[in-house]
Amino acid sequence: MPLVSVLTPFHRADAYLLAAVRSVQAQTLADFEHILVDHGTGMELAALGPTGADPRLRLIRQPAAATLADCLNAGVAAARGPFIALLDRDDLALPHRLERQVAALQAQPAFGLVAAVAADIDGDGRVLGRRFTLLEPSAHRAFLRYAPPATTSTYTGRRDLFAALPYRREYDFAPDYDFYLRAAEVTGSFALPEVLVHYRIHADQATQRHQGEQVLHACQARLNAARRRLGRAESTAEVARLRALAPGGAPTLAATYGHFARQALAEGIGDLAVYHARKLLSVDRGPGAIATALGVATRALGAQPRQAGFLLRLFGTGPLRTHGLRPAT
Repeated sequence: MPLVSVLTPFHRADAYLLAAVRSVQAQTLADFEHILVDHGTGMELAALGPTGADPRLRLIRQPAAATLADCLNAGVAAARGPFIALLDRDDLALPHRLERQVAALQAQPAFGLVAAVAADIDGDGRVLGRRFTLLEPSAHRAFLRYAPPATTSTYTGRRDLFAALPYRREYDFAPDYDFYLRAAEVTGSFALPEVLVHYRIHADQATQRHQGEQVLHACQARLNAARRRLGRAESTAEVARLRALAPGGAPTLAATYGHFARQALAEGIGDLAVYHARKLLSVDRGPGAIATALGVATRALGAQPRQAGFLLRLFGTGPLRTHGLRPAT
């Protein structure tokens, strides 16, 4: 059995996918399998040329109607290694990625996930700079309430964790964030301080084409994580309600942030109320948005006077400064 299974769902068979596969085959840790999950393209491994003949490469198929969560779960089910590494089809794993991360998890049995620093590259592979990454387990715990602390393509974890917490279809545009939030309830995570992945920025990437849906699903995952912390039932009613107001597409970012700010306020979740109010102002500085954001923040402060200082800092400076967190440089 391989030591680590690399999962790469793909919806296009192109030069970026070939480069991603080659980056895995260049790893210093050779005891791996690379599972390509075909999301409806019908590609054969022969299309990758000599690269596709590597016996460590496996191809499984999902129909075009499958969700990203379905593809990830199919990859987890097929994985044979005790460790699973995630790599998007347009990103690159640097040569020591698997070696470093597997060693880190073997040395830290209490942790289920390890990430790493990623560097942005453009469509031609030119390095643009480093991506936001938090390193320490305590920073991961604090920041996950608001957003992922590291880039998805840098995560490696224990297969048992992925199997126990399947990706959920209702968060299909942010299944990774929902997974990290649920994983944090049963295990810890941290990130290695070195660049081990190149994250490609290009016009066709999912984060560019589906930003509205990604923000909507991330907000829902964030609110449901807070509900779980309070012992309350989860719901995805907010996504359905907002989609009904924007038939044929995702709601605007302002509509999404404003709705979740008001919903969190109504449920007495002050930190998410002011966080979403702050995010609303980051995308809309019109009079209506300002009135909504300030109204939510004022009511949250009044409802939780003992937390007023914390909530005011969160609204004014954001979660990093409020929690005293410092990203890797």
